[in-house]
Amino acid sequence: MNRTPYSQLFSSRPLGRRTVQWLVVLWACWLPAKLGAQVIDESTSQDSFFVGVGTLNNDYVAQSFLANITQVDSIGVWLRRDSGNARVRLLLTGDNGVNRPDLGTILYSSNPISPVDSGSWHYESGFTTILEPGRKYWVVVDGFNELGATGFAAIGTSNAFTDSGDPLFFSSDGGIFWTPANNLPMAVLVAGDTCRFSVPVNPAQPVLCPGETITLSAPTGFLSYSWSTTATASGITVDQTGFYTVSVIRSDLCVGTGSVTVVPGTIPFTNLDTSYTICAGDSIGLSVIPFFNSYEWSTGSTLNVETISEPGIYWVEVISAAGCVTRDSTILINNPLPDVSLGADTSLCAGDFIFLDAGAGFAAYAWSNGQSGRSVFIDITDSVWVTLTDSNNCVNNSDTVTVTVNPNPVVPSVTQEFNGLVSSFAQGYQWFLGGFALGDGTEQLYPDPPPGEYFVVVRNGFGCSAMSDTITVFEGPVGNFVSQGFSPNGDGLNEVFFVEGVSRFPNNLLIVYNREGNEVYRQQGYANDWDGTNSNGQPLPDGNYFYYLDLGQGDSPRRGVVLIHR
Repeated sequence: MNRTPYSQLFSSRPLGRRTVQWLVVLWACWLPAKLGAQVIDESTSQDSFFVGVGTLNNDYVAQSFLANITQVDSIGVWLRRDSGNARVRLLLTGDNGVNRPDLGTILYSSNPISPVDSGSWHYESGFTTILEPGRKYWVVVDGFNELGATGFAAIGTSNAFTDSGDPLFFSSDGGIFWTPANNLPMAVLVAGDTCRFSVPVNPAQPVLCPGETITLSAPTGFLSYSWSTTATASGITVDQTGFYTVSVIRSDLCVGTGSVTVVPGTIPFTNLDTSYTICAGDSIGLSVIPFFNSYEWSTGSTLNVETISEPGIYWVEVISAAGCVTRDSTILINNPLPDVSLGADTSLCAGDFIFLDAGAGFAAYAWSNGQSGRSVFIDITDSVWVTLTDSNNCVNNSDTVTVTVNPNPVVPSVTQEFNGLVSSFAQGYQWFLGGFALGDGTEQLYPDPPPGEYFVVVRNGFGCSAMSDTITVFEGPVGNFVSQGFSPNGDGLNEVFFVEGVSRFPNNLLIVYNREGNEVYRQQGYANDWDGTNSNGQPLPDGNYFYYLDLGQGDSPRRGVVLIHR
């Protein structure tokens, strides 16, 4: 079919806007009838037949051609039924690279065709396949692989070879091996249009993230554009997923089409809490869902995990493979560590003890010497600290207090001589009469003592003291008395811990500890009523207990040991 070149159909004068619009209208009416181009035309009556497609031994017959069109409109072959229900299919395939049909890339497959006895041309149309001009393709007659011995068809052949110069090929094993039929080209027809082309749409695989828009674009430089949205620019911005098409008109008035499907993208999911709380000096690892495309933390890390320790606001930005972005943030709160000072290092004398108090308000106390509770007593040389746990479960150690226990001097002996009372040798002396220190009694000899009960307290170089037994110069009043033991057994005798004259000191404080150093009894304003029970009113086991008595007058507290024996 001869064609008049497109350039000779119109004047060579420059085209104005109205002229271009007129040409587009003319093209719409004229193009389908004028731009068809037959690539192969062997539509004359058959010269001979190739018999056997559809039998058990011959399943495929194929003919090659070189494409000089872009869009296939129809294919046809000459068929005749030779026996039975001789149904076949027409296939359009690519070439496998070694001059044989590629049944793995079937470009088109028809519905079953039933040839007639006298034979006729059979055509298939409605193709959407785009060919590449100059490449080899194949028209294949498939015996449909279902006929068996029920029927077979004959294929018309021609005396003229196609533009590929190849003969007809047939296969008897399902298309694995192909055999040429020399000097028997198949009578085929392939018709199409050289004025259609495909248009790429970018991006080729668009993903629309929730709440965002995406721009679809066709190449620039065409005379006109028509999108399925009715837009007429080279690009459109959409905010909905779905199928979008575009048609363009090239300068030679050929039509190009393109399409793309916009699919929904998923926002990456993060799982950070609103805030995290740690103790000062600790750290915490944050993590978000792995396997996304990229991560960026406010710290600069690009992993899906990050370790933080300083208080503040942290964020992470996550990008999915589709390009959807989400950002999540959290606040790190640092709780301070519990802190307490136990005081300065101190020295004790043998038999004395010191109380260390860590203060109230902590959830747990663990002392280095194994004791527990808010306060403990120390009566040996030791370095002691306490591990504190607060209500936030933060843990910290206190400062260390070193307690040194020094030896006491030997218990002094007192003798009464003609010139007074004499103590055994020591580094310091203090004489007492009736329990009161004598201002002039600071020497080894206390001369001319008046009547009364005397004792002496001596000191060594560590400042530790020892008290002598009482010696009576003359009969005198009894001094202050403190029970060394009592028996709370209900017999009415010696039932309580007795401190003579304690009622005169209403602001006194009595604290009692067991031998493990745990506080068992505390009484502000003690009034000679402790009957050997603990602070909960439960009887304490028999044994020795340490007491601490502060009369509240600014004097040194009294310490001692008392025995409970029921």
